Amino acid sequence: MRCYGSKPASFLALNPSGGIPLILLDGKVIKESKIILDTIESEFPSYNPLTLYEYSPKNLIKLERKLFTCWFKWLTSGSQMDEYYRKEYLYLINLVEEGLEANKGPYFMGQQFTMIDILFAPFLERMSASLPYYKGLIIRGNMKWPCLQKWFGAMESRPTYINSRNDYYSHVHNLPPQIGKCFSFLNEKEEKYALEIDGKLVTSWKYPLNSKNDIEGVIDETKNACNESKMEAAYSIISNNKKVVRFACRGTGFKGYSKVDADYSDPYFLPDETMETSVDVALRIISYSLILSRNDAKNLNIPIVLNKKKLEKCMEYLRDRIGVPRDMKYPAARHLRASINWFIDEIL
Repeated sequence: MRCYGSKPASFLALNPSGGIPLILLDGKVIKESKIILDTIESEFPSYNPLTLYEYSPKNLIKLERKLFTCWFKWLTSGSQMDEYYRKEYLYLINLVEEGLEANKGPYFMGQQFTMIDILFAPFLERMSASLPYYKGLIIRGNMKWPCLQKWFGAMESRPTYINSRNDYYSHVHNLPPQIGKCFSFLNEKEEKYALEIDGKLVTSWKYPLNSKNDIEGVIDETKNACNESKMEAAYSIISNNKKVVRFACRGTGFKGYSKVDADYSDPYFLPDETMETSVDVALRIISYSLILSRNDAKNLNIPIVLNKKKLEKCMEYLRDRIGVPRDMKYPAARHLRASINWFIDEIL
């Protein structure tokens, strides 16, 4: 996939198309998710096998492909086919609900977590993010499908899943570069879903953070968990300070020699080096606010000699490109986005 720029020559030597995922096992290049999963299962049969089914999962495997195909076509089709694919998708997601209910969940094969859940997970995750944003249809949290909600809950109890899961914002902006234009036909109420995901509502990406995000599910952080999330956000800045500063300076920088298709990920953008000192000071204040408090940070009275308009653009550039889970987990991203907005509103 070349939409985020060129891959290293070492990777292209393994797969000239640049496609992912890919593994190298005993010197053999293996591509495609399902083939990789099957290979791992067959090569390491004694390690927590995930294909010991009590009955055949073939119908569920076929349903997963049909659901994916319908979702993909619905997102990328224009207005003439919108209602057709909406009805088809609702029909198929109802079959998913029936399958979970029949097997008495919470997983697709009952109480046992299996390969079937792994096959469904990445696309149900993308659907729960993209369908509210582009089509006004809430999946996660919609009690029209109670068994599906139990499945989400069971998956989210697994650290390996929750720590590798994207947030809705990352998903909806990653999709167009990967699959092409996604068409949106929303009424006024549904438009609020997209605004919330994009952090453009008064209640989103601002302190105090709501414990409940109606679109993305409940984020009920304890005080300790909240502090851990803030520390994770601060650490992500401090541990990679120089690179983060230069990245943020792209906000007032220059387009590089090669334009790629991803608006939020252009590796060829050149930073505005005149803003490095100002951005560095800003990120130190933001980190201080995350580690101690916003009041403590506000009382630092650090003089900032800068072009405020340009610094605001740099901070917005960074805020809008925080990736989950690439940069940090979702709770930490919420705090960093809100802290950047606090800096823009209260310090600048």
